[in-house]
Amino acid sequence: MSGKVLLIAMPWAQYYMASIQISALKSYLRSHSIEAEAGHWFVEVAHALGFDAYSDLCYPFLDDGESLYSYLVFPEMRKRLLSSEYLQDKIHGTRQNKQSPEDPLQLRLSRDFFKEFHQLHQDILERYDWSQYSLVGLTLNFGQTVASLYVAQEIKKRNPRCKVIIGGSEASKQLGVSLLENFPAFDYACNGEGERPLLHLAQALARGASPEEISTIKGLIARAPDGKVVLNPPDQLEAMQSLPAPDFDEYFETIDRLPGVSRDEVTACLPIEASRGCYYACSFCALNLQWQNFRSQPPARVAEMMAWLSSRYRLVDFFFVDNITPVNAEAIFSHVADQGLDYRFFYEIRTNLRRSALKEMKRAGLCRVQIGVESLSSSLLKKFNKKTRFIDNLQGMKNCEELQINTCGNLIVDHPRSTEEDIDETLQNMEFCLAYRPPNAFAPFVLEVGAPDYENRDEQLLRVKGNHRDYRLIYPPRLFSRLELLRKEYECVGPRADWARIKGPYDRWVQLYQENTRRLGENSRHLAYYDGGTFLRIEDHRSGAQRIHTFEGIERELYLAADEIQHLGQLERAFQDRIDAQQLREIVERFVELKLMYVEEGRCLSLAMAPSPGRQARASRSQAQPEARPVPRRVVQAVP
Repeated sequence: MSGKVLLIAMPWAQYYMASIQISALKSYLRSHSIEAEAGHWFVEVAHALGFDAYSDLCYPFLDDGESLYSYLVFPEMRKRLLSSEYLQDKIHGTRQNKQSPEDPLQLRLSRDFFKEFHQLHQDILERYDWSQYSLVGLTLNFGQTVASLYVAQEIKKRNPRCKVIIGGSEASKQLGVSLLENFPAFDYACNGEGERPLLHLAQALARGASPEEISTIKGLIARAPDGKVVLNPPDQLEAMQSLPAPDFDEYFETIDRLPGVSRDEVTACLPIEASRGCYYACSFCALNLQWQNFRSQPPARVAEMMAWLSSRYRLVDFFFVDNITPVNAEAIFSHVADQGLDYRFFYEIRTNLRRSALKEMKRAGLCRVQIGVESLSSSLLKKFNKKTRFIDNLQGMKNCEELQINTCGNLIVDHPRSTEEDIDETLQNMEFCLAYRPPNAFAPFVLEVGAPDYENRDEQLLRVKGNHRDYRLIYPPRLFSRLELLRKEYECVGPRADWARIKGPYDRWVQLYQENTRRLGENSRHLAYYDGGTFLRIEDHRSGAQRIHTFEGIERELYLAADEIQHLGQLERAFQDRIDAQQLREIVERFVELKLMYVEEGRCLSLAMAPSPGRQARASRSQAQPEARPVPRRVVQAVP
């Protein structure tokens, strides 16, 4: 048997970009002389279902898509799934309204539908000579567990000697142990980052290592000769600069095989990573279950990789998969911007990211962010261990609005530790946010394995009842009670806060923002200042009707000085020769009453925005600044 490795990404990864998990692992294995291939099978499934229907099945928590594969894996679940009106509406209703009649699978949820769904995968499987593969890797990150189990079983039918390894956030630590204990088709799992464990496993299989030796590989979850599942400690790279560029060739080859579509119609962006892990530990977050610490790429390496990927795949759009903005983001995107190329990219950012870093990211091509607001209450942010306050959220929203960076984000509701006082604070603070784009969704608190809220939970406050009830539509009762699954059902001890109280004010915020945007224009400022040198004019459209405020002298200078968060003590010292502390605080209080400024724990922030992107307050400038020169365009050559 050959020592070839095949890495497969099943649904429900997003169809519009390649799986970076299998693409990065493939490149890493090949850089160590292991023959590896990648299979982006989720794209073919998305095409067969119809891209709109596929996207709908990915949400809200990816359980709906898992249910389709549950039918193929667990015969006892079939009757229940066929009677699900909810799934019926999702599959038939979406397709009926959005898909063209040429789509391959035009059936209602029925036995015939699943017969064709099964045959679709059989056709994919038959393209491979399974005698050539010694190891198959399956990534479990986006509701891919049951789909991967189905494929693992089908591969075992064709080549029982082929080993199957799983990895990703749904397979780390006890989650991986549980999957190996309950599903014989899975031979191994990665406990954490996959590169080194996968490489060492492939090398061990190639040289015919014994099961005893393999079961001790660091970073691997494996069955010992006695059948017991062994959980070895993680084994991750010390630094990221040794990683080669991900290889997306098979993703685009797959699209080229699809009838009736082109690359431009399907592919939206290229995934890329500049960092792994996170340097914070927000209580609700389980995204870093498989990472031990934070690491980032050198700035020049990120720029080189973007240039190489863009040139190879003829795309300028990127999606950074990082869990947090690297601490060296300003240096990274200074290198990227200096290439002079027209990139567009998405990033997930914290609200306290420095404006200077955000400006460099904007200059490099940042056009959309997921901003980590999470709450408008400082007391709740403290419970979340966010290491930010509401004033930081205000500054982050203001910076994005001013720089014309499109934002998306969540407000976490129904957290077990939230109180009525947290909601009161949220409602009060919301009035200071009306000039900025609202978070686009409420995110009901979800308890997941790996999150500090789960690992360090207070049983007097929150009691875990077991796996989340939504899994009952996926797993039969015999497995539901045995498996250790990512999401958990819980009950709160004591009264729960009434989060329904924020819906009306939030809807008003959304309505005002949308109406003002339509009235003033897409890139308008709903609260803007115009500096006249000796006076400051502020135009306030937040209520829907324009109000004008004019400030002169010290008031003008003070307002511009707090364009970014400033400590009141610093302002008092800066203006002490011209105004006493009491008078200064009275001016600040007037700004707060007008909701033109926000003050929290001795820090203040002016809320009005400059009238054009990148324009800075000029209160302290005595001379005109030299005009910035455009970056000359050049051809960038880089090696992966």
